[in-house]
Amino acid sequence: MGKKYDAIIIGCGPAGMVAGALLSNSGKRVLMLDKMDRPGGRACGFQYRGITFDYGMHLMITSDDGVLGQTLRKLGINVNWKQIPGLKVFTDGAWKDMMDLAPLNDPEFGNIAAEMMAMSEDELVQCDDLSIEDWLRKRTSKDNILDFMRGMAMVITTLPDANDMAASEVIFSTARVLKTGKFAGVPEGGYSRMWEAIADFIRSKGGDIRLNTSVGQIAINNGKTAGVMLDIKKDHEFFMTDFMLSEQELIEAPIVIYTGMIWDLFKIASTEKFPDFFVKMVKGFTGNTTAAVGWAILAMDRPATDSLCHHAVYKLKHMGLPMQYLPITNIDPSIAPPGTHLFIGGCPCELDTNNRELMEEKAALHKEDLEELFPGIWKSVQWGIKGTFTGIDGIARRPRCVGIFRPDYKAPGIDGLYFAGDTVRSRGVGMDFASRSGLRCVERILNEKFDIE
Repeated sequence: MGKKYDAIIIGCGPAGMVAGALLSNSGKRVLMLDKMDRPGGRACGFQYRGITFDYGMHLMITSDDGVLGQTLRKLGINVNWKQIPGLKVFTDGAWKDMMDLAPLNDPEFGNIAAEMMAMSEDELVQCDDLSIEDWLRKRTSKDNILDFMRGMAMVITTLPDANDMAASEVIFSTARVLKTGKFAGVPEGGYSRMWEAIADFIRSKGGDIRLNTSVGQIAINNGKTAGVMLDIKKDHEFFMTDFMLSEQELIEAPIVIYTGMIWDLFKIASTEKFPDFFVKMVKGFTGNTTAAVGWAILAMDRPATDSLCHHAVYKLKHMGLPMQYLPITNIDPSIAPPGTHLFIGGCPCELDTNNRELMEEKAALHKEDLEELFPGIWKSVQWGIKGTFTGIDGIARRPRCVGIFRPDYKAPGIDGLYFAGDTVRSRGVGMDFASRSGLRCVERILNEKFDIE
């Protein structure tokens, strides 16, 4: 029998790291587990060709005023943030600052902005089954207001159609930007440095972090969480090792927080332990995620733009999809050697990313679009990576797929089992969403409200 802990957290992504840090700071002895060899989950980092990469384009909405930044300040963890001052959109043949297009002097837009900023969580719940298109059209018919909000909504949800974007999610994140006056930011030096700083904090409070560790089962006895069963490493010299049932080690804890994809829960916990309504809810979300296709990384000998802003196109001329790009080395030059400039991004889609012929066709069209958007870009490209990625958001933020329609932080019918991550109930964009779920989960466990928005 292994050690005993106050809480075990499965997954060292943003939700798990926030939850682990807050619980550790409250005096709980925490064990963090992850099957990967580094913390960060889908927001981890890696080195390639002398460049510090993040696993995807992870800009933190409202920068250091997001949940993660607020948590770091509360715990005294020092992280420097690089600000992304705003969003540029391509319209009428040119890149324009989104705020220059915003109808700020229009009283109708002012009323909409004021309504969004004043909305409570109970009022947001009433919008969980509405699209942002429907919500907006009840308030305005002006094309300039609709186009502005559609652009914001695409960046927030990574979905291509405003009729398919949950109103509550767009309202919440737009309101946060308006309230804080900050668009987005990234931690200096890449996210890996930040995750390591949080990991060091957890260890300093007596917590343990075990990477390269697979959880075989969540131990549940008589409706109570008992801990987790860890798979003991198999003998990989045996050719058929993947078919072996490995030996397991019990690590005891009265609280377990699962932060993985919610539909993967039943790989390590029997459906028989849960009420039927919950099992059906979770299975209904399986595969309901978002994807992207196109040129994800371009390394160039000169920058494609001098701007520090995020770049977006609502619909590309040739590809027919939305596009988002971030000139990350303009914002944080420290991540790449001198003379190397990075453009990272992609095109949100709802296509069959397993259709290789279609993906190659879209990538070729994307190349044409990029040349027209940034003339001469391909002459400066040293190397690039094209591809597809499924799972940008854990669950796509469509109407009836957000907020009250998602699993709660507390597992029904099982004492001590909790959930966090981007496939459960929360608000925000990407890592802000996941971090907020970790915060709310800990608040539920401790029955305490933190001064973090």
